[in-house]
Amino acid sequence: MKANVRRVLVIAAHPDDEVLGAGGTIAQHVTRGEAVYVAILAEGASVQFPNEPEMIAVKQSQALKAAEVLGVKDVFFGNFPDQKLDVHPFAQITGFIEDLVRKINPNIVYTHHFSELNRDHRVAYEATSVAVRPFSCPSLERFLCFMVDTVANWGQGVAQYNVFSNISSTLEAKLIAMQAYETEVRAYPHPRSLEALRHMAYRNGTMVGLPAAEMFQLVVEVHR
Repeated sequence: MKANVRRVLVIAAHPDDEVLGAGGTIAQHVTRGEAVYVAILAEGASVQFPNEPEMIAVKQSQALKAAEVLGVKDVFFGNFPDQKLDVHPFAQITGFIEDLVRKINPNIVYTHHFSELNRDHRVAYEATSVAVRPFSCPSLERFLCFMVDTVANWGQGVAQYNVFSNISSTLEAKLIAMQAYETEVRAYPHPRSLEALRHMAYRNGTMVGLPAAEMFQLVVEVHR
């Protein structure tokens, strides 16, 4: 790992969360010459496709195609049981992330927002928080939560997003990456439709005077 290259680690609960939450920003990091790595915790197929174990490999293939579109350097799969992260041994999940943190020494870490309705998403935040504690991840400069805008905060109010990433030049890459997830894309007005993702990027941008944006909540920032 070259010390002079900034390193970014994106922790997603399921395949496609990394694109939905931070796809345009991932591509922005890559265009700046930064190394981006993605970790996907759950296999993301066993609940959606019961009795079709081959779909786990299909989802992984889709994730790798999406990563190639965005310019991700490597993708790591935890293969933990889908929709069961909250009952899986927490130490195993944190251990998986801690191993990656030691290997990558990330400067910037993204993961799910702590208020999301999906329990796997909340566990992803909690496990990542443990893995990037100061003495566990001394390279950390910024720790942010992304928004998976698929009614993730339904009935819980609005999360306090306070960082906006300009994805005007990378929105198309995000949408192409999402197309790689053929099992996940839906027809409009579903929030996982390409049209809805485009509209949401425009909406996010108008909040801060940008053509298109992704929103994050800053958890920790360290000036070294």
